[in-house]
Amino acid sequence: LEFHTHVGRTNRLGTRTDSFCASQCKKMTSLAHQLKRLALPQNDPSLLSRKEVASLLFECKEAANIDRETFFAIGCTGLEELTGIDPSFEMFQATLFSQMSKGLERSVQTKAVNQQLDENISLFLIHVSPYFMLKPAQKCLEWLIHRFHIHLYNQDSLVGCVLPYHETKLFVRVIQLLKISDPTHKWHWLHPIQKPGIPLAKGTLITHCYKDLGFMDFLCSLVTQSVKVFSLYPGSLSQMRVLFTFYASTIVSALGAAETITDTIVSKLLPYIQKGLKSSLVDYRAATYMIVGQLSVKMTMEMSLVHALALQISKALTKSSSLIKEGLGCLIILLQSQKEEGLGKKPFTHLCNIPDLVTTLHEISATYDVSPILHYMLPHLVHSVIYGKREMQEESNLVENQICIKHLEAIITNIPLEKDLDHLLASAFLEDYVSYGVASDSESTTVAEIDIELVPLIRLFERKYHKTLDLVQ
Repeated sequence: LEFHTHVGRTNRLGTRTDSFCASQCKKMTSLAHQLKRLALPQNDPSLLSRKEVASLLFECKEAANIDRETFFAIGCTGLEELTGIDPSFEMFQATLFSQMSKGLERSVQTKAVNQQLDENISLFLIHVSPYFMLKPAQKCLEWLIHRFHIHLYNQDSLVGCVLPYHETKLFVRVIQLLKISDPTHKWHWLHPIQKPGIPLAKGTLITHCYKDLGFMDFLCSLVTQSVKVFSLYPGSLSQMRVLFTFYASTIVSALGAAETITDTIVSKLLPYIQKGLKSSLVDYRAATYMIVGQLSVKMTMEMSLVHALALQISKALTKSSSLIKEGLGCLIILLQSQKEEGLGKKPFTHLCNIPDLVTTLHEISATYDVSPILHYMLPHLVHSVIYGKREMQEESNLVENQICIKHLEAIITNIPLEKDLDHLLASAFLEDYVSYGVASDSESTTVAEIDIELVPLIRLFERKYHKTLDLVQ
């Protein structure tokens, strides 16, 4: 009797049977989840049922009464209308919307055929994403859902296509087609919006973004894939604006909401930041500047990372005449939030070659504090004015001292030197001039040449900040 009373706890061998059962149940549950994940889309019961058919445009029962020819006609009409808007859609006429596609049943095709089909579908979904809210795009998706079951076979590409529209009812309509009830499914976090049919709240998206770095990577790679595809069709690049806006707002908000920015988050984002800063696409670079700015204010970076970002931003600004103000603004935030010591001269060299550098800084200074970038640049400018000619003979990649004289003159004339910048500049003048004189004591002609260039700058500075010079002497 006693044995039976305690059977739930201990058997004759002294083994804990309740913990054993719990362990076995856990293993069985885990195995069941693994089997679900391995289940092939072609085995989905919904493909065998004609009572209800997955559809974006129709109710499931209504869709069950529509024949393949009608679905095909709907898709082809949509493609024709889209081609009228964007001619690049014409390439899909011979593949996904061809007469042959009507008879193609992917469940009996070879792996190679299905792989090519997946590539074509992925390419189409990237192309159609900017037009998702238009009826012709929805007609095309209807055909792909009916014929190629993209809601089962191509879930990642389909979600990526519609994700920028997550606050619309049409987005929910697409999500309702997915089989994501299994808790281990990649897109299970979207399951709660399926039944009520409510759009995905921005807050939910942002929280998932910083908590699931796999999803953050998915968003970033979605952008790089789209850039790669659309770069082949320059006329369509403007259509990516919706994606870039979504990308910037989501990543920036996720970084803002995260309690701490971990090294893992930084290492995940860095390759995409580098691509964005190098990109010739204005909207892509603008989005990247916003992300760099948010990272700068949320964390203390290692000096190597500050240097790498400052160098890439300054280099990008010399290669394009667009977004000069935004790029300089991003650099100012970076230097304001991080230590500039050890930043080196390379970013300075690129900054000096930016067209209308001081004019742009003057415009920014009317609204924002530009002292961080001036604090970095002023000592380098003075050094280049005094040592420039000598160093130019030794190294060919340095800035001409005439450019530095011009910049220094414009800064002293147009931008107020606040937050002890006047003291910084006066000290730089004095220290560099004295050290140059000591090094060149036997070359009086060389010092005289420097005087010719330096004296007008010092007199200009003295007229505006005469008390400062007295203090540092």
